[in-house]
Amino acid sequence: MTRPGPASHRIRGMEPGDLPAVCAIAATSGVGLGSDASLKALLPRYEVFVAALDHGPIVGFAAAAPLSLLAGEADGDGSEGCFWIGALAVDPAHRRHGLGTALLGAVTARANWFFCRALGLSDAREASAIRFAERHRFLAVDPENWTPALRKQIGAQCPDGASLRERRLLIRWL
Repeated sequence: MTRPGPASHRIRGMEPGDLPAVCAIAATSGVGLGSDASLKALLPRYEVFVAALDHGPIVGFAAAAPLSLLAGEADGDGSEGCFWIGALAVDPAHRRHGLGTALLGAVTARANWFFCRALGLSDAREASAIRFAERHRFLAVDPENWTPALRKQIGAQCPDGASLRERRLLIRWL
């Protein structure tokens, strides 16, 4: 599935040969996924969209999936209706051209396909990432209001020794 992006860019599903570029973008953009090995382990559980220059390299990606698939189905755990963004990153040299917004649009379209009511993401701490999330109507959620499924997902993303209190949860209602 190819979606039109900003001029001279396109948004499409990740293809097998895209992995090295996605790993490089994750490393240079500081999305906090750790090593290439941890990124490779994460990706099979997510649907991944890439932003590619027309006839050129990949310059951004987004990985997202229904929270119920990531957390394991459990009625009443709060995973129903939330589409989790595991990563959204754009190469720093290509930021501020609408690529992040186009990637978020692809994720939102997929979330709507699953009849999700919200997008969720965690740990947008970099100032530009926070501004991006705020521009796109994401709201911070206090830890005491996290559902069990959100707590589990955020805990799974925490580096060893990190406290859940050090994480931010942002939700955008669809």
